[in-house]
Order: sequence, then structure tokens, then C-alpha cells
Amino acid sequence: MRYHVITIVLTAVAWMAMSSIADLQSAEFKPMSFDPHVTLKTDQLGGVSHPTPEQLERMHESNYILRARGGKLTKVPAEKTQLDFDAKFHPQGGTVYLANDDLIYARQATLLSKSVDGGRTWTSREFLSPEGYWDDLQVLNDGMFVRVMMVDDQDAKIPVQVEQSADEGRTWVKISEIDVRVPGGYQRRYKHWSMTKLPDDTLLFAMDLRDDNFGGGERYLTSGTVLTAYRSQDRGKTWTGPIKVCDWAAEGGIVQLPSGKLLGSIRYQRLLVPDDSADVRQLAGKFLKHHFLVDSDDGGLSWKNLRPLTTVMGQCYGYPAALNDGTVVVIHDTRYGPGPDAGRAMISHDEGQTWEDEVYYMYFGKGQSSYSRSVVLSDGTILTLGGTANHPDAKKKWHYAIGNSHLTAIRWKPVRD
Repeated sequence: MRYHVITIVLTAVAWMAMSSIADLQSAEFKPMSFDPHVTLKTDQLGGVSHPTPEQLERMHESNYILRARGGKLTKVPAEKTQLDFDAKFHPQGGTVYLANDDLIYARQATLLSKSVDGGRTWTSREFLSPEGYWDDLQVLNDGMFVRVMMVDDQDAKIPVQVEQSADEGRTWVKISEIDVRVPGGYQRRYKHWSMTKLPDDTLLFAMDLRDDNFGGGERYLTSGTVLTAYRSQDRGKTWTGPIKVCDWAAEGGIVQLPSGKLLGSIRYQRLLVPDDSADVRQLAGKFLKHHFLVDSDDGGLSWKNLRPLTTVMGQCYGYPAALNDGTVVVIHDTRYGPGPDAGRAMISHDEGQTWEDEVYYMYFGKGQSSYSRSVVLSDGTILTLGGTANHPDAKKKWHYAIGNSHLTAIRWKPVRD
């Protein structure tokens, strides 16, 4: 059975970590509302009870994933490989880069892994970030590395540096800068969003710009945090921007659909305001901390149609993948339940317009089932890298996950019946 995702009419309100209730009530905000009759509840998809931790642990250690649909829980074949252990890795930090089917890279905190057989086997070497920078990497179709290097300290406004490497990151050459200036300025910038490479090597680099004193006049920031992108069509030599993607958003990814449209997958988090509708309040509970979608019809130059995908607070990080037949997969976390904390995949067969009452349970850690990234190979195989932690307190304190986490590569295909 297919369901429409909730449709947003209009948004603009407040990021929980940035603003107080008084700030929200004193500013001029427009409320959020949506049609409550087209929601797909994401607490327990597939019409079957959540697997137990014991079932999920066996799944994680076996060559299958679990699929819930039509009241049945079934096993779907999958190939799994655990990447080399990185003692500094946190399960939110794994990334994967696809040059082509025979050249794939994965990055942890201090290791770069390489696969030349579609993600079945990997070799690894040390790979460190440049000192004093927060760096983000992509690999172009011919294997060229491009990275951006950003300082994100308080009041850091120096340009973002862009470099390229023809030897897998062993040596680098500077090719450009991104001058991050917006009308009215900003207080801080954060790098929570992985750089995206589209099939034609177009690059989209995004960060969230933050400011407590938003709104008024001609300021760029009309909310406490604005997801802001820059776009390059010449392999990182020049950049177009700033491009406002969404207010109150951080963490996620972008995928190009078969139609050419881009689908953005974001964590949306903010406090409620008095004029939010009853349906929004029912979705949010105390505040919004959910996974949302947003569209672009012009290659990422403008964005529209912000709408929630998940209906449970804490299902707030997701990463998208798209197949040539219009199938879209979004794998999200479920940090607060209901059910065990496992990476879960939602499915759409019409480029994200409607979503199935169906869920795949992808990976599981005893302490934390965290973030994932996915790429799609030419035969429709999805390669997902999921981060997990085994320490029982990994979700309570960041440092408990360090030294107790792994990155697992999963080769799989959605079942269509």
C-alpha cells in the first residue's frame, strides 16, 4: 500500500539549539500546517511487530537484512563486509564515494578504504584531515579527489579552501576558494552535510549558517540556522551561491532522480510556535526533530516543497539513494524508538511522491545504530555503509562510541512485489 508523505503549506520558525521561547514569540513567524489525511505513520511500518534485539543482532552478523511488509517479516539476501577497524571512528562519521562500479572509497576518522569490486572487499590506509580544518571530500567519475576545507570556529569567516588530488589524496593542489558572505552576516557555520556529486560531476557543497539575531531588513538569515549550498559545474574551480536550501536544517544528503529532479533529505529541528496548527503539534510533540524532504527542479539552484517523511521524533537523520526505475530509498535512524534502535530503510517507487507501508531493517549495534551513506551501482545494487557502536552508553556520551564502533558495507536490492 502506498501513502502520500505529509505536505507542507508554509514554514519558518525556530531551531531548538539556537533560540529561546521568548525569541520565538517575539519574532514574526509564519506557522507550519499540512494535510493530516495523507500521513504515513512511520513508528511501525509493514504491519508486523518490530524485530527483537536478538533477531537484529543475528541479522547484523548474517548475510541478510529483514523486510517488514504485509504483516510478514522476511529475510532479504545481502552481502556484508565489515571495514577495517578505526579506533578514532564515531558511527556518525562514515562516508562512501562512488567514482564508478570498480572504484569506490569509504572514509572513517583516520582511514580511507578502497574497493575495486563493488564494495565486496576493501583495502585501507591512513588518511588524516588537514590540521585546523573541517574537510569534506568527493571523488569525481575519473577518480580525481576534490575536497573543501573549512574553519568553523566562532566568528570564522575566512574563505573555504578547495583542493584537488590526482593520487588518492596523497598530495593536493589548491584550485579555488568559496567566499561565504551573505547579507546581514552570520555568527557561526557548521559542516554537517556531506558534499554531493551528481552523475555529471556537478558538486554541491552545503553548510548551515547560524545566528541568534536573525530576521528583519534584508538579512539572508530569516531563521536561526539556514542550510546554505554552493554549486560547481567545473570540478570545483568556480562556485555559484549562496543557495538557500532550507531553514532549521542540518545533516542529510542529496540524490538525483531518473527525471533529473534532485531530492534533498534533511534533519529538520525546531521549537513550536503558538500559531502552528494542531496537526503540526500532534506530529511534533514537544518540538520538531524529524526527517524531512525537499525538491529541486533546476539542478540545486533553488529548492521547494519542504515536507516531513517521518512521523516519530528522533527519526531525524536520513540518507537517500535512487534507482533507475524511480525507486527511492531513504535509510534513517530511530534513536528513541519505538522498537529497537536499528537503521531502517523506507521505500518509494515514484521518486518520493508516495511511500510504501514497508520497512527494511538494515544494521544494528548493541549500543547505537547510527548514520549511513549509500551509493547505487550500475546493476541497481545499493551499497550502504552503516555505522554501529557496541558500548551500552554510546548514545549517552559521544566518547563512549569512540573505539567501540564499526562501519559495515551492505550490498542489497529492494524487493518489489
